[in-house]
Amino acid sequence: MEEAKGLVKHMLLVRGRDVSIENLHQGFTHVLETTFESIEGIAQYLPHLAHVEFSKQFVPQLEKVLVVNFKPTIVHKQYSADVMLI
Repeated sequence: MEEAKGLVKHMLLVRGRDVSIENLHQGFTHVLETTFESIEGIAQYLPHLAHVEFSKQFVPQLEKVLVVNFKPTIVHKQYSADVMLI
């Protein structure tokens, strides 16, 4: 997606089959992780021709789509040795 250079900081597309014993994948087989410099960058990217064209080609091939936009936050949590963090 060279056309979106400067808007998108990082993009990673992964396809696979869940092998987790928790079986919480809900049937999803693809992850598209995109990182932006700012929330404003997301707003600029959504109507961008590169995003629109990619979505037209990619999304119809998928059975279902889940989009999550979030601002990453580092969480510091103290725990004892007998507590498992997820």
